[in-house]
Amino acid sequence: MAGAIKVGDPAPEIRFDKLLPDQPVANASFQALAGKAVVLEFWATWCAPCVEEIPHLNALAQKFKDRPIVFLSVSDEEPEVIEGFLKKRPIAGLVGIAHTVSPWKLYDVEGVPRTVLVDGMGKVAGVTFPSSLSESALEDLLAGRPLSLPKPLAPLLEPVRDDAGPAPLLDLIVRPSGNSQGSSTMKGPNRLVMKGFKLGPILSNLYDVPQTRVRGQPIEDAALYDLSFSVPVASRADFPSLAREAVKAAFHIQVSSETRETDVWILTRTDEKPAALAQPVSAGGSMSRAGPGSLKLTNCAMPALVQALESVAGRPVLDDTGIAGRFDFSLTYDALDPNGAIAALRKLGFKVEPARRPIEFLVVTKAE
Repeated sequence: MAGAIKVGDPAPEIRFDKLLPDQPVANASFQALAGKAVVLEFWATWCAPCVEEIPHLNALAQKFKDRPIVFLSVSDEEPEVIEGFLKKRPIAGLVGIAHTVSPWKLYDVEGVPRTVLVDGMGKVAGVTFPSSLSESALEDLLAGRPLSLPKPLAPLLEPVRDDAGPAPLLDLIVRPSGNSQGSSTMKGPNRLVMKGFKLGPILSNLYDVPQTRVRGQPIEDAALYDLSFSVPVASRADFPSLAREAVKAAFHIQVSSETRETDVWILTRTDEKPAALAQPVSAGGSMSRAGPGSLKLTNCAMPALVQALESVAGRPVLDDTGIAGRFDFSLTYDALDPNGAIAALRKLGFKVEPARRPIEFLVVTKAE
C-alpha cells in the first residue's frame, strides 16, 4: 500500500514509554543499537497467534544470545498489562511498551503478529511472520545477505483514487477477490476490511450473527470477494446500517429475519467449571482462532466460546451453563467427524445435549 515501509528504508524510530527488563528507553533506540541487527516483534497479550510464537522466538533468542542481534518485542498495551503477562509468560530479549504513541502506523502494522527485521545499519531488511523466522534467516541478516521470507498478508485494500486530492470521507470497495494468500479481516468502530470471503461470512460479520444462522440461495455462491468500507469517525454510529445497505446494493439482495425450529446443541450446567476453562494469561483484549481440527480462545467469556463452537459444530449452540468470567480455552478435535468438536468438548468435562429450539435466522434472497 502507499507509504508502506520497504526493504532498504531506514527503520522508523519508536517512542517507547517503558523498556523491560526495566532500563532507560534510550537503550532501545537504533542509535544505541547501531551495529546490531534487530528483530522487531509487534505483538499483543490478547493475540493468540502472538502468544503461540513466544516459545519459538525465545528459542531463537537463546540460540543467538552471544551474537550481535537484539530481540525487541513491541506492544502498545498499558505497562501493567504487559508486566502481569510476563510474570506468567516470560519473553526473552527486550520488551518495549509504546502506549502513548502507538508504533503500528509507523511500521504499517494492521494486524499482529508481525516481524520486522532491521540490519546493523538501521535499515529494514525484511517483513514477515514470526513463524517464518528461522536460524538461517537470522544468519543471512547478520551476514548482510538478501532475505527470502514469506510476506505477511496485508489486510487493507488499495482503492483507486486521485493521489493529488484529499482522502475520501467515505470509502467503499466490493469486488471479486484476487487474493491467493488466504482470508483476513480487520474490524473497527467505523471500518471493516474483509479479503477473500464468500458472501455468507461477509453477511455474518455485518449483521453480527453466526454463519450457521445465515440461510438463502445467494450465499451458496462459491465466489470469493474483497470488501473495504469506512466512514468518518463522527459517523461511526451509522456505520453498521450504512455497511449493510451498501452490501445489499452491491450484491442485489434482500435480508430479513425469520424464526425457525431447528436442531441445536445445548451446553448445560455442570457441578463445577471444567478445568479446560483456564485462568487467562492476558489481562488485555480477547481473541478467538479456529482452524481445521482446532479452536483457541484468549481471555474470552462464554458467549465468545459458544459462538466459536457454533462455527465448528455446524449448528446453533446455546449456553445454559451459568459460567461467568473470562478464560483461555483450547480444543482439538477430529475435523472429519461431523460431531468431532462436540465429542471433544464432552471429553473436556462439558455437558452437551441435542435439542430442538426456535432460532432466529438471517434469510437472504435475491432482490426483485
